[in-house]
Formats: sequence, structure tokens, C-alpha cells
Amino acid sequence: MTDSDRVERYLVLVEKLERLEDEVRLLQGEVRTVMEAMTEAEERQAAEKLGQDHAAKFRALERHMEQRRSPPVE
Repeated sequence: MTDSDRVERYLVLVEKLERLEDEVRLLQGEVRTVMEAMTEAEERQAAEKLGQDHAAKFRALERHMEQRRSPPVE
């Protein structure tokens, strides 16, 4: 990769990062707006759902790591 290629790649990445940061700010605003409109029951339901999703992802990761540690089946 030439110096020119690296500079061009850097500029592309910086531009992409700026777009992503703008999108994150928009999403954070939308999340805040929705959260402010939620009732306490909806907040509890959302927290429970997030907890379940997190737990499921964690279990999947544990299974994956266990499979990697297990000796290959012959």
C-alpha cells in the first residue's frame, strides 16, 4: 500500500466515522424520546427483555467457548 493509498483510506475512514457518529446522535435522541414517553410498566418490560436477550447471548457465547475447549470428536 502506497503512502497515497493510506492517506486516501484514512480520509475515507474518517468520513465514515463522522457519519456513524451523526447516526449515533440521532439514535440516542430517538431512544431518549421513546424512553421519556414510556410508562413504568413499559420500562420494566423493556428492562426484562434486555436482560433476557443479554442472558441468551451470554449462554450462546458460553456454549461456543465450551465447544472450542472440547477435544475434537473422532
